[in-house]
Amino acid sequence: MKRAQAIALAARYEIPLNVDFHTLPLSTIERIIAAADECKYRQPRNANGSRSRYFHAYLVRSLRKIEDHGIPKAPPERGPGEKFYAWTVRIEIDAVWVADGFNLTAERMHAMLAQHLSSAGSEELRAKVIKAPDPKAIRREQGAKD
Repeated sequence: MKRAQAIALAARYEIPLNVDFHTLPLSTIERIIAAADECKYRQPRNANGSRSRYFHAYLVRSLRKIEDHGIPKAPPERGPGEKFYAWTVRIEIDAVWVADGFNLTAERMHAMLAQHLSSAGSEELRAKVIKAPDPKAIRREQGAKD
């Protein structure tokens, strides 16, 4: 595989080449393995590390050699909290739950997300209730008299 092809493969699989391999999350390691599988990469026989680590090192070396020849660098890796994707979700809760005290707030939604994305840092999650039922209706359902 030519160096330019290796860099294109790294870009297609979104493999960061300016980050230490040992700090990469499992999802990135899995993408490295998939890229190595695609190009049928084989680590050296006397290798004392994983195939994914060797392939990542190969990609890093390829990038350095290309940069030494005047080809522009890849953009820097984004850190946590620098880019977000947004979902718009409609959540319907039975009145029995509301009467029992449930009220979906941004804090509660954030806590629910954090529970399922347990390794995410607080700067990596955002939750916002864009439209909620009338607070008076919630209080009435919960037994309050307005």
